[in-house]
Amino acid sequence: MIYNDKGFTLIEVLLAVMLMGVALIPIIQIMPGMYRTNEAMVIENKLAFFAQDKLEEVKGSVIGEPYNFNNSRNESATPFPESGYWYEVIGDDSGGIDIDNPDDGNNDIKIITVHAWYGDSGSVYADAEHKIELKTKVSYRAT
Repeated sequence: MIYNDKGFTLIEVLLAVMLMGVALIPIIQIMPGMYRTNEAMVIENKLAFFAQDKLEEVKGSVIGEPYNFNNSRNESATPFPESGYWYEVIGDDSGGIDIDNPDDGNNDIKIITVHAWYGDSGSVYADAEHKIELKTKVSYRAT
């Protein structure tokens, strides 16, 4: 009898296919979760970018003109240019905080808060799954 050792037997091929199938099943099951996580990270990255941009815009407005410092700026449920992204600016109703001399009538620090979230047109910040809050303080300098 002559043996040919140059190929695989049917049992070896079936065993290899079965082992590959068993190894690939968990990888295939993980893929949808990885896709959802990636999509959530894209949304949160855009939220952070949009919120920072709006915060800098408001801060520039407050610093740019002296009469804007004591004005309270509030914007609620305003959409960003891209669909599904919303923001609101929470103004300090008192127009700022007086830290140096309470009797001089000048408010020296203003707190600016920007809420940004992802949702449909009826969504609000509190109920959103993806949301971010940015705060900063701006000081008034008399010229």
